[in-house]
Amino acid sequence: MAKTKEEIKKELADFYYGKQAELYDLIRTENIRDKEILEREIEIVKQFLKNAKKGKILDVACGTGRIFP
Repeated sequence: MAKTKEEIKKELADFYYGKQAELYDLIRTENIRDKEILEREIEIVKQFLKNAKKGKILDVACGTGRIFP
């Protein structure tokens, strides 16, 4: 029996927002230099958002999206 569209969406969400996302972020911050770069990236994005017009943001293919909360 084929999965429904909703079942597929839930399966993907569970994969990308669960352990896989945590592992992705952990791997990207294991190296101290990488962690410093990512922290700087977060500060740049925060500054950009502070000065940007209010509205919606489309986050496309940006890893786990951990910068945007």
